[in-house]
Amino acid sequence: YEQYPGSFDAGGIVNVGSCVSNAHISGAAIKIASIFARRTLRGNYEEIADYVYNRVGAVGVAWGAMSQKAAAIASGFWRLGIPVVVGPHGTKYRRMLLGRADKKEDWYVHDRRTGEQVYVGPVP
Repeated sequence: YEQYPGSFDAGGIVNVGSCVSNAHISGAAIKIASIFARRTLRGNYEEIADYVYNRVGAVGVAWGAMSQKAAAIASGFWRLGIPVVVGPHGTKYRRMLLGRADKKEDWYVHDRRTGEQVYVGPVP
């Protein structure tokens, strides 16, 4: 706790409590995209997720035994572009990350800064 403060700032680690409270992390990430990037939230999930993935330094950690509720929260995080670190029990939920790695055209994203299409490889 001395090396990584609990402040909501770069380099900080914030323990938000139980698994239900962790859903507030995704809400905060969405609000960051709304405030700093001035993006509208209504019907704009793809652009918000792209901003969160590229600009917001949030990470979810789900270590230990996970309930289906915790797994649902984790899948909501990685759908939003927030990386999630799972423990050994996370292998039970690996089927939620299915994708067609053989279809290369599905793994391109739009880089808003440069305006070009970028290949990102098979990622959640």
